[in-house]
Amino acid sequence: MINLKCTKKLFSRIRESPEEIASKEPRLLGDWVANIIPIWGGELIIFINERTYLTLVLPISAVSDLQAAFRSQLFDLLRDLKVPKSFIGEVRTEISEISYTKTDSRRMLALLNDATYYYQDVVDFAPPDRIRNQVDMQLHMADWLYGPAPYQRPTVLLLEVVRESAK
Repeated sequence: MINLKCTKKLFSRIRESPEEIASKEPRLLGDWVANIIPIWGGELIIFINERTYLTLVLPISAVSDLQAAFRSQLFDLLRDLKVPKSFIGEVRTEISEISYTKTDSRRMLALLNDATYYYQDVVDFAPPDRIRNQVDMQLHMADWLYGPAPYQRPTVLLLEVVRESAK
C-alpha cells in the first residue's frame, strides 16, 4: 500500500476522507504528494514522488477514478523511462492499494509548488512544438533538477531505487 498525500484543495475535489494514520510500511518508490494545478483552460492534478521526485500529471477529469488513472500513468511513465519490467511488476504489487492521507512534509510541499510553477510556465507559455502533451512534460520533468543543493534529477534517483531493489 502507498500513501497519496493530498492537499486540502485536492481533498475537496476527490471527496475522500484522509486516513488518520499513514501507512509506514517500506515501499520501493515511497509515497506521493498531490495537488491541483490551475492552468489556462482548466486544471490538472500533479503528483510528485517523495523518494525519486518523479512527477505525474493527470487531467482533473481523472478525479472520478483517480486510483486507476494514477496507476496507469505511473506504469506508462516507468515504461517510457525504460525501467525493467521486473521493477514495474514490484511497483504494480505495491500500489494495488492506495490510501489517502494529508500532506505532512513542508519540504515535499515546497518541491510540489516548485514543480507546479515550472509546469504552469511550460504549459501556459511554451511554444506548442516544445511540449506536445502531458507525457512529454512528464519525461521532460524526469530530467529536471529538484530539491535543495545538491540538486537531483528524478531519473538518477529512480535508477538508484531500481539498483537497490535488484540487490
